Amino acid sequence: TETVTETTTETVTETTTTTQTVTVPAAKFEGPVKMGGFYPLTGLWASEGREFTRGAELSIDVWGWLIEEYLGTTIELITVDIEDKTVDKVVSAVERLATREKVHVLVAGYPSWTGADCDVAAKYKIPYGHVDTSHLVAQKQRDQEKYWMCFHADPYETWYG
Repeated sequence: TETVTETTTETVTETTTTTQTVTVPAAKFEGPVKMGGFYPLTGLWASEGREFTRGAELSIDVWGWLIEEYLGTTIELITVDIEDKTVDKVVSAVERLATREKVHVLVAGYPSWTGADCDVAAKYKIPYGHVDTSHLVAQKQRDQEKYWMCFHADPYETWYG
């Protein structure tokens, strides 16, 4: 006689999908969202500043509908010329955007390589996006308690090799 053992494995998978729709009313915002850009618009670095300005304008063209949809308003770009990008001119520009222009967000390229711009953004707690590759900025932004509002969009210089 021969004994045959047969093992059958059956996998049963049951999937339940629950869909929940939540409607969140759009927030209302008084006036336009002010985006403050500080770029070298005159002098040696002017061509760079024009390209950064075009990038900011493009971001408004591409993403502005979200602000209109959810905040019921538009985005206004306010630019300040930082000329030759000295630390004093950068700090002065950011101070002006924060205090006189009352911007809601800051954007820049690589304005000073010192992080002085981050200090002013931290002082006024204004979200700030930049592409400054300086290791000085990297060291400064490690303090996330102080610089929580500063966002860096590319690798720092030490990663360039």
